[in-house]
Amino acid sequence: MKQVEKQLLRICCLMILFLPAFTWAETLTAQLNVNSSDLEAKVEGQVYQFQANLFAGAGFLYSKDDYWVANLNFSARDSVISPALNVGLGLKGILARVDFDHHDYNASAIGFMALGAYDFRKDYTQLPIKVATAFTIAPYVLSFGDTDLYMDYHATVYGYFIPNAAVLAGYRYTDLRFKTRFYKDKKADDAIFAGVSFTF
Repeated sequence: MKQVEKQLLRICCLMILFLPAFTWAETLTAQLNVNSSDLEAKVEGQVYQFQANLFAGAGFLYSKDDYWVANLNFSARDSVISPALNVGLGLKGILARVDFDHHDYNASAIGFMALGAYDFRKDYTQLPIKVATAFTIAPYVLSFGDTDLYMDYHATVYGYFIPNAAVLAGYRYTDLRFKTRFYKDKKADDAIFAGVSFTF
């Protein structure tokens, strides 16, 4: 229990340090995803716009399958080829706790993040739909403690019923690997989810 309290305290401190980025944000997006066993919340703000758009974000995923994952992330994104196509690169800091096979693991890592989105509202079709995907990987050298590797993948389809709000459906894959002196373990989970997104 003490380990859980310490991890939650770390997350709260990081969120407090991260708060100024959101207060300076030009736009702010909040998203909530759910399914039968998971709850995921995300917030993201565009904090600077020059030759590329800079974003700061945070997220928290809780699963009844005995794990949770928190993250803070920064990314730079820009349109390529078409105003509808947006791609980006960034860094994601991960803090997680996994309980399985009678072991408790505290995971932490810094991952490289790649993002892409295609917004049909900005092309000739003018459809109120956006498709977005994101991939993060933290190799062994950027994984700390018992963490051997962290990886996640998201693919989401947004349907906008008003310009600043959407319903969504998506697929998520999370992979956490651990290595100690005596054994290796892996926690992989994938899920389909639905949710809502609001931009302010």
